[in-house]
Amino acid sequence: MYLVYGGGKIISRKLQQNGDGTVGYAGAEVTLVDNANINMTGGLNAEGSHAYRIGEYYYVFMIQWPPGGNRQQLVWRSKSLVPQSQGGTWEGKLLLDQRMPVQGQLGDGAAQGGVVQGPDGNWHSVVFQDQGPVGRSPQLANITWQDGWPVYDLQPTMTIPGGGTPSPATDIVVSDEFDNGSTKAGYWNSADGSVPASGEDAYNGSNLKLQWQWNHNPDNNDWSLTERPGYLRLTTAAWRRTSSTPITPSASAPTARRVPARSRWTSRT
Repeated sequence: MYLVYGGGKIISRKLQQNGDGTVGYAGAEVTLVDNANINMTGGLNAEGSHAYRIGEYYYVFMIQWPPGGNRQQLVWRSKSLVPQSQGGTWEGKLLLDQRMPVQGQLGDGAAQGGVVQGPDGNWHSVVFQDQGPVGRSPQLANITWQDGWPVYDLQPTMTIPGGGTPSPATDIVVSDEFDNGSTKAGYWNSADGSVPASGEDAYNGSNLKLQWQWNHNPDNNDWSLTERPGYLRLTTAAWRRTSSTPITPSASAPTARRVPARSRWTSRT
């Protein structure tokens, strides 16, 4: 079992399962590819690794973003995990450089995702595309294989494999009031259904509606919808990793503009 990561390079580190069931490192990190960028200088270095063993090759799918260009999907492959610096052979290839329209609006380029083989034997890739105020739209591409390389076919519309049921449409305009939900929001639940009893992740009795989003996970000691009903109360606190994280309403359609919420803020020390 390996962890694969890196920015501008591909790094791997072997993992092991400890006696108590936790996972830890089983050795030092190894740089497999010294420069993972493909035909690019500057911009966002190749990152976001998705690693697989398919057939006789190891594949590492990544994203890069050249200055003034689209976000691009690329892949590196090798028949072994021997680093380039030790004579290993790694080959890289650009797979996707394409902007997709979503309700008439072009994004910044579809990239950064992995591959999956369906029960019918066909291969697909799920990537995403930045859509401005909406966030990231999922994109589904068909994949065929030529000489051991994945070939992407990404179209504006396609038939969903397996005939999935589409989600109901949502309204563009939603409430920007800070009403506390009467039911505990699902995002409080961890994987095993429990919530920490104390600390910054503990449940504070406040249930923001899904149209609100934090820039990063907040310290739940420092905000409340219950101390003054109808208001979002933010408490000033000493700087910590999760402090000073802004909150903003999420747009609900690709054509919506990000508009400042009609918010009411209070602060206390």
